[in-house]
Amino acid sequence: RSSDLSGILRGTIVRNEKCSDHYTTNFVTSLYNAEGRDVFVARELVLGHLQQGNFPSPFDRSMGAKYAVQAVRYLSSKVAENLQEDGTVLAVGDDSACVLGIRGRTIVSTPVDELAQNTDFKHRLPLDQWWLQLRPLLKIFARRKELEFEGEEVEQESD
Repeated sequence: RSSDLSGILRGTIVRNEKCSDHYTTNFVTSLYNAEGRDVFVARELVLGHLQQGNFPSPFDRSMGAKYAVQAVRYLSSKVAENLQEDGTVLAVGDDSACVLGIRGRTIVSTPVDELAQNTDFKHRLPLDQWWLQLRPLLKIFARRKELEFEGEEVEQESD
């Protein structure tokens, strides 16, 4: 539990979708809202509602666990760095709000400010799309000489 500049108390509850038929996410959220009254407000977020497709695969669950570990490590380090003498946490640096993602083969945290500078929000793509340099290989694998991508110069073979 920590406190930010506005004095809002924040916490996180992690719940497995199969943990209980009775204590559903909606029920737990309603319970916290009823008991919290003016002290805090609870909101629910079910990650399964964000994913597209069917049930999570073992790979999805493994990646979810890895993301969770990295998130807890990041939060723990920020709490340790920003712990005040009175027991509150005052995290106001640029890296106090971040997004977890994969860079190469590593899960990294990227500050939201940096993310905003490196993202094309209109097209929902990063500005530096490293994989575009691999597009000529697509033509080779697809065996399509006529395929041309914007921004590429294609050398014509002479027969």
